[in-house]
Amino acid sequence: MLDVRGMNVLIGENGSGKSTLLEALELLRRASSGGNYADAVLGTEHGPIQELVRLGTDRMTLGVRVEGDGAAIEYAFTVALAGTSCVISEEHLDVYQRPPPAEPLHALLRTPEKTLWFNQEKGRLEPVPTVPPHALAAPSAAQGLVSQDAAVRLRRALEGIEVHPPFDVRPLWQQQEQQVRRGPRWPARPSATSRVERFGYDLPAAFAVLRNDREKWERLIARARAAVGAELTDIVLDPAGGGQLDIGLRFGPSQKLPLHCLSEGQVSFLALLAVAELDSGRTLLALDEPDVHFHPELVANLVKILEELSSDCPVVIATHSDRLLDALEDPAASALLCELEPSGAASLRRPNPAALDRWLDRYRGLGSISAAGYARHVFDEGPPAGRGTAS
Repeated sequence: MLDVRGMNVLIGENGSGKSTLLEALELLRRASSGGNYADAVLGTEHGPIQELVRLGTDRMTLGVRVEGDGAAIEYAFTVALAGTSCVISEEHLDVYQRPPPAEPLHALLRTPEKTLWFNQEKGRLEPVPTVPPHALAAPSAAQGLVSQDAAVRLRRALEGIEVHPPFDVRPLWQQQEQQVRRGPRWPARPSATSRVERFGYDLPAAFAVLRNDREKWERLIARARAAVGAELTDIVLDPAGGGQLDIGLRFGPSQKLPLHCLSEGQVSFLALLAVAELDSGRTLLALDEPDVHFHPELVANLVKILEELSSDCPVVIATHSDRLLDALEDPAASALLCELEPSGAASLRRPNPAALDRWLDRYRGLGSISAAGYARHVFDEGPPAGRGTAS
């Protein structure tokens, strides 16, 4: 199990499992809705399942430990191939009223033969009607099927996971060539959104919500100046027809520039600022290559923002950027080296603090050590941080 508290920066060679870990977080988020998970999510929308399991196996297990706001809870489920489709073969939800090695309280125990729920009123496990093989029991229970506080907390934690691939910030001429009409550069309808939609499709709506919070808006404007210039005075939302809003940047008393005229790095930075500020109910933020197109100074600004954010909720980043590693305040605690084992499992390792300190006498940061080809020496004999499965 990987401890993701605080800031976590995944590094490693291509194919070592970094993006797979982010995909696992997205699959856990999708599990929050319960329902027809095996067919709807793993079979069609996100699958097919055959491309998610590791080669040579017929099943995969996803799990999470949730701490804070009460006793720690652990949840896991196993999905197994069944012909051309898949089923939920096992599922459990445990509550740790006392820290390990004390035994947990079983809130849910599910096997192919039966499903047992802990009855809070009677204080014991009791069988419930058979759960459909394609459905997850615990998230569904949070919708009121049984009285179970742990299920409600679990669903809230899974719903709060937020995973962002790189934003589609290509110039308009490139997007128009492929008939793309959505993304940060395009107008969108206002809505009471609580987070930035994947790929930044609703960025104008996100800005419209943030403008109503003076503290957050002023902080966003101040941070945006690092990308677009110190002369920035405001970000405005203009009618774009059809009930949509377009984003414009105001410089001084009269000059205004449409957001779609900015560079890829500038647009991406503004979108990430909105992600950082629009954090209602977030329990974990995961970003894949967030610094693509960034000037080195913007990378340092982004790292500072994300490190501040990580004090409130875990942040997980997958990157190949040496500049980003150099900007980390505490690389020994933040960096994670992903390596693919011969079995296909992805192992994760933290730096060896003593070795890192020795190398930092000669290099400005972990990124500079990596660029020089010595990163593995920093991680030799470092503490293992977890193990996952790469597809």
